[in-house]
Amino acid sequence: MEIETYLEQKSARDSERKNDRSERGVLLAQAKEIYNRVKGEKRDMTKAEINKFDELLDHVEFIDQRKTGTRPDPSDTTYGGSYYTTSDKSVSYRKLFGSNNDTGGFTSFADFVRTLTMNPADQRLSNRIQVVGVPADGGFAVPEPYSAFLVDTALQGSILFDKVQTYPMTSQTLKVPAWSDTTHASSVNGFTGRWLSEATAQTAQTAHIRMLELSTKKIGIYCIVSSELLTDSPGFEMQLTQKMTEAVQFYVDQAILNGLGGGTPLGIMNSPSLITQPIVAGQTSGVLFENLVGIWSRLMPGSQKNAVWICSPSVLPELFGLGIVIGMGGASVYMPVGGLSATPNGTLFGRPLLVTEHAAALNSVGDLILTDPTKYVLGLRSGLQLAKSGDIGFAADTIAYRLILRCDGMPAFATPLTLRDGVTTTAPTVCLAVRP
Repeated sequence: MEIETYLEQKSARDSERKNDRSERGVLLAQAKEIYNRVKGEKRDMTKAEINKFDELLDHVEFIDQRKTGTRPDPSDTTYGGSYYTTSDKSVSYRKLFGSNNDTGGFTSFADFVRTLTMNPADQRLSNRIQVVGVPADGGFAVPEPYSAFLVDTALQGSILFDKVQTYPMTSQTLKVPAWSDTTHASSVNGFTGRWLSEATAQTAQTAHIRMLELSTKKIGIYCIVSSELLTDSPGFEMQLTQKMTEAVQFYVDQAILNGLGGGTPLGIMNSPSLITQPIVAGQTSGVLFENLVGIWSRLMPGSQKNAVWICSPSVLPELFGLGIVIGMGGASVYMPVGGLSATPNGTLFGRPLLVTEHAAALNSVGDLILTDPTKYVLGLRSGLQLAKSGDIGFAADTIAYRLILRCDGMPAFATPLTLRDGVTTTAPTVCLAVRP
C-alpha cells in the first residue's frame, strides 16, 4: 500500500511539471504498469521487474529534484570555483568537485545497492574497493553521480550544511587562509588607512593572516535491516537512500553547531570567538525582548545580512508570548498580525529563525543562538563509501549497511572582534547565557 500511495502522489504532481511532463509521465506509467500487473496476478515481483521498477522510479526522482533545484542538471559541466555559501543558492556537490557522470556500469543507485546486497562478487564492485583486498574494511566507492545525489539532497534539507563556506577537499588535509581580525581600534586586518599628501611616502604594512587547517574526519551512518525487507519490499533501496541522506544532514548539522573538535569538526557553539550575552538583572527563566536586543547588538557588523537565528522547539512558546509595550498599547514580537490563524513570521529582526533539535533545551546555553554561517569553514571530501555486512546480524538474519562521509570544519574567527571604540566586542556567533 505504501508503494501504491507513492505512485499516486507522484502522478498527482505530474500536472505541475510543464517541461518534464511528457518524459516523467511515460516513466510513471511504465512503473505503474509493472506494479498493477504484479498486484493483479497476486504475486511478488521477479528480479527483472524489481530492477526495472526501481530504475524507473529513480529516474522520476531525478527529474523531480532537478526541477526543484535540489539536483544539478547532469549536462551542466561548467561547475567550478573555490567555495560556496548561502549567497550561492545552487550550491551542490558538482559545483565543488566538477561533473563526473561515470556510474561504474550501474544503471541507478538502487542497482548499486542491490548489487552490493545480492551479488558482492560482481566485477563492477571489485573495481570500486576502497581498501585493496579488504572490501569489508573499506567498503565500496559510491559512483560519483550517486554521491552527488546523496550529498545534494542532504544539503537541501539541512539547517546549516548548505549555508556555511564549503571548500572541496581533494586530499586528506586542506589549508584555508583566514584574516586574523581581532580589533578595529587601530587597524583592520592589520591594515591602517592614512590620507597621503602628494609625493608622501607610504608606510609598509603587514596583513594579519592565519591558516585554518582542515583534516578529514569520518562519519559513519549505520543501518540494520531484515533479510525479509530486502527480498520482499520492492523499492527498498529508494527508502534506504532517503533515510541515509536524512542521517547525513542530521549529523553534519549537529557537528557544525555542537562539534567538540579533535575527532569531529569544531562546532559554532565551541568556537573561541563565541560571545555569551548576559541575561537581564533579575531574570530567572525564559526569553525576554531585552535578550533579543542584547544578542542582536553583539553580532559582528556586516554579519546581519547573512545571520540566522537558531532555537530549540522548547523556546517557541517564549517567543510567541513576547511583546513590546508602546504607549498605552503594544505589539507582538513574533506572532503574526493575523494572530494564531496566520502563519508565524519565522523571522526576528528580519533574519530567519531556524527551529532544530540540535539547539539546547530552554534556559540552557545554546537554546537561542544568532550566527553568521558564512563565518564557518567546512571542507568536504569527494566520494562516499558504502559497505554491507551480514556478520553482525547473522543470528537474527539481518544485514548492516554503513555509509561513510568525510569532512571537517571550524569557525573562521578565533577571537571576538573589538570595534573601533576600543570597548565594544562583537562576534559572528552570539548566544544567550544560562538562566539559573
